[in-house]
Amino acid sequence: MKTRLFTLMGLVVVASMLIAACGGAATTAAPPAGEAKLKVVLLLNGVQGDKSFFDSAVRGVKQAEQEFGIQLKIIEAGIDPAKWQPALEDAAANEDYDMLIVGTFQMTEYLQTTAPKYPDKKFVIFDAPVDYTLCECKNVYSVSYKQNEGSYLAGLYAGLMTQSSLEGMNAELKSTMVENDQRYFTRFFTPPIRLMAAIAFLVGALVVGIVLYSATVERQREYGVLKAIGARGAMLYRVTLAQAFLVTVAGSLIGVAVALGSSELIMEARPQFLIAYAPETVAAALAAGGVMALLATFLPARVIAATAPAEVFRR
Repeated sequence: MKTRLFTLMGLVVVASMLIAACGGAATTAAPPAGEAKLKVVLLLNGVQGDKSFFDSAVRGVKQAEQEFGIQLKIIEAGIDPAKWQPALEDAAANEDYDMLIVGTFQMTEYLQTTAPKYPDKKFVIFDAPVDYTLCECKNVYSVSYKQNEGSYLAGLYAGLMTQSSLEGMNAELKSTMVENDQRYFTRFFTPPIRLMAAIAFLVGALVVGIVLYSATVERQREYGVLKAIGARGAMLYRVTLAQAFLVTVAGSLIGVAVALGSSELIMEARPQFLIAYAPETVAAALAAGGVMALLATFLPARVIAATAPAEVFRR
């Protein structure tokens, strides 16, 4: 019985992935009368009707249902990524199945966590393999595709079938397409974004300068005491600039941490938004903010250093 189960599972996987894509007719007979049907659950991390990836998977398992006599159930987890892992865990725990099928690289980590909890069940993931070094996933069968060979064969077939004098079409790497998209967005969206960023940076730098300038002026009496007990101007400069430097570094680290954390939360909540920071831009902003902080501290410190202690106490 176990050998038959594994054999039938293999047929279902091959049929559901290859028959749907090739559209070939199969003549495989259904299981013999009286033998239990293989119960298969297809969990989509999306919905049907995409006219692409998921619809192809559905056609494959439905054709396997007709030709191999499997008992099929299709579950749509929806387009919200936050619901995919709960849907997988719920299906693995509560559905009656012999084999549970999922697909896409977005489900690999979830399957690596869920499959080891049910060692007696069989799982299949297509389009991306699980990392078998990170989990006890002996009950997971991974199916990968050689898209490059498929693309080559499709192009070769198209070339052999063409009857016109057209030479064909240009093919580009994914990296080239990404660069083209970046140039397009840069051309149309960079100027207004740069303007808004410049305004925000200017306001932020002014706020930093005002805060440190006010903090230095408010402590001029303490600096006057230092001068009264013999501190020279160079020492006042070192004290005030060191304080400004420490405050600037601490504020910069907190700001970068908040920015990165907020970006991760936004991208997790709305995966369609991609937020990336260029290291050179971050470094330039931090450097400019530091210069503004040091200037805002140096100017009042220079006035205090040139003022007699008695004049400081009269203010």
